[in-house]
Amino acid sequence: MRLEEINAKSHGVLNILVIHNSKVDLKLYQKLLNNKKRNILTASSRKEALERLEKHEIALVLLDSIKSDKDGIEIAQEIFKKQGSKSVSIIFINELKSGHDEVLKNFELGTVDYIVKPFDNHTLQNKVHIFCNQHQQTELLRLKQIELEDSVRALKGEIESNREKDRLMFRQAKLAQMGEMISMIAHQWRQPLVVISSAAINLIMKDDLGVCNSKDIKECSETVQGQTQNLSKIIDEFINFTKPAKLKEVFSLKKIVDNIAKMMSPQLLGRNIKITNRVEENIELMGYPKELEQVLLNLFSNARDAHEGSLSAHKYIEVVSENKYSSITLYVRDNAGGIAHNIIDRIFNPYFTTKEEEKGTGIGLYMSKRIVEHSFKGRMHVLSQGDKTEFLIHIPKGTDG
Repeated sequence: MRLEEINAKSHGVLNILVIHNSKVDLKLYQKLLNNKKRNILTASSRKEALERLEKHEIALVLLDSIKSDKDGIEIAQEIFKKQGSKSVSIIFINELKSGHDEVLKNFELGTVDYIVKPFDNHTLQNKVHIFCNQHQQTELLRLKQIELEDSVRALKGEIESNREKDRLMFRQAKLAQMGEMISMIAHQWRQPLVVISSAAINLIMKDDLGVCNSKDIKECSETVQGQTQNLSKIIDEFINFTKPAKLKEVFSLKKIVDNIAKMMSPQLLGRNIKITNRVEENIELMGYPKELEQVLLNLFSNARDAHEGSLSAHKYIEVVSENKYSSITLYVRDNAGGIAHNIIDRIFNPYFTTKEEEKGTGIGLYMSKRIVEHSFKGRMHVLSQGDKTEFLIHIPKGTDG
């Protein structure tokens, strides 16, 4: 609801319904209570009163003498029924004929005041003024509550929309990493396949020359079997990496770094990039190890790509740990050319990339930072000077992730 509507409601003209069986007295009430901020409506019967309620939004009802007390009580009940959750006040005005029991009965209906005849005009005017102000404040609160509820619904919608965007980014990041996996599998399979092919060619040549014997066949079979097991082991390692994390667990930080270094070693060695793991042996964390592996895989892959075209004779990726009192800090360093100062503040933004379109999605570092912050309650930032870059991952000890 707009602010203009709230202001109009809180400063607008209020409808006051006066019910009395004497039309002469109704005119007196109109003259007594009428002003610029009030619209005085009148009804001389139960039927007229209900018609007014049907057509108008009533803020205050003055219920004076009707044919009987029973009629007054029924009208009050009907008012509360029709008004529902809207704020309305009823002031009974009557002669006290039946004692205090009648007053209590009226209050039980939900009336807010009771005036006994004869009354002082100033007393009635003051009470009407108080209840009109009270109605405006109540209505203002009600409208602001509606506005707040609308804002909360809009915020929930925006949060859900952002969650869906995050889910989409996670899927995109996962697909990008699957591409990395396939590339790594191809590299790691190449050597065993070469060995198998060589063994098979050698056996065929011996057979063609007529010098093949059972020993040669056995040696070839053992070679093929051994290399096949290596291929199967490589597949198992990558399958384990891609399995979703279900439960938090205690894991060795050094082992996680070793796993990713081992996966990427064929690609890194093929590019003459040395990887060094200097993480302390005794550091353990609680959380999802697969998610931290995803972070490291992204950092290593970025460093590998950044080293492309580098003329350095000593290319490296180095991982170092620092075990502090309340946290663990992991440093991932490389000398792949550094990050330009005019873009370093944007590298964690979604879809920001310096790679060619077919080589980068721009979501790897964004998702890595989110994993560190949300899964490990940590922090991730980057420093760069000259040709060196250092990513720092701070993870508090004792976190449940």
